[in-house]
Amino acid sequence: MPFRDCIGHQQSIALLQAAVTNERLAHAYLFHGEEAIGKRLTAIRLAQALNCEQPPEADGLDSCGACRSCQQIEARTHPDFFVIEPDPESDHDGPARVLRCVALARGAALAAIRLGREGGADPVAHCGFRGEGRLVVAGIAADNPMLSGYVDRGHRDRVQVEDLERELPDDVVQVMFAGPLPAMLDLYPRLVAGLGAQARVERTLYPGHEMGFLDVLHPQVSKGNALEFLRERWGLAREETMAIGDNWNDREMLTVAGRGLVMGNADPALHALGLEVLPTNDEDGVAVAIERYVLGGD
Repeated sequence: MPFRDCIGHQQSIALLQAAVTNERLAHAYLFHGEEAIGKRLTAIRLAQALNCEQPPEADGLDSCGACRSCQQIEARTHPDFFVIEPDPESDHDGPARVLRCVALARGAALAAIRLGREGGADPVAHCGFRGEGRLVVAGIAADNPMLSGYVDRGHRDRVQVEDLERELPDDVVQVMFAGPLPAMLDLYPRLVAGLGAQARVERTLYPGHEMGFLDVLHPQVSKGNALEFLRERWGLAREETMAIGDNWNDREMLTVAGRGLVMGNADPALHALGLEVLPTNDEDGVAVAIERYVLGGD
């Protein structure tokens, strides 16, 4: 069961093998792409290669597929290999669907667009009540490569318009701004004061990278409200929920969860919430929490 079972992913596999050879294997990897192209299989083969007891003599990391470790990972019985999957919805049949969509009012979206432009920022409208995720944008300043990169990464869902206010779709969910940290810090109070009760303004700030995001949402939309919605839907007690966060848009979620955990790399002001502080991202903080409170049963 070596890497040769993975068809069409030679470049990705070569990068993983080189990372191990050079002792630069990351603490986590995200395998992303279309359905049924081998993402899960490649991840499993990587786990087998890393734990193989009789690795083949070949160029680059690989597995034998026959040793006890390889067989246990294939059977999902290896003590150090876990597959964590969501339980299927028990209250409806068929494919996954949007359970709830609380959209930003059109008037609030237009007000946010105008306020942002007055502050020199480029607005992006996220649209689609059924999870379509369209990014509707009129233009992005040349000196804002971060926002350009964000929109370009979703190029298949990008909708270019001439005038965002005039051509704003009816299914706008939120308005987003992104850019250099000083600009976002200046825009945040302007949006809060100008929109008032019409909207919630969430901030996601990365001082170490000198950048930030601002999301203008319906007043009742937050990660905390989403957690409460799911908790009630699934009949869970508050004590049975756990949340991990590292930024200001996580604050409400962290305080309403039965166990709120703050990443070690979060803003020091979030550490002041009095919640348990995990190791940093580079120190596998999320994995530590899962092992301690989910797999460990604490």
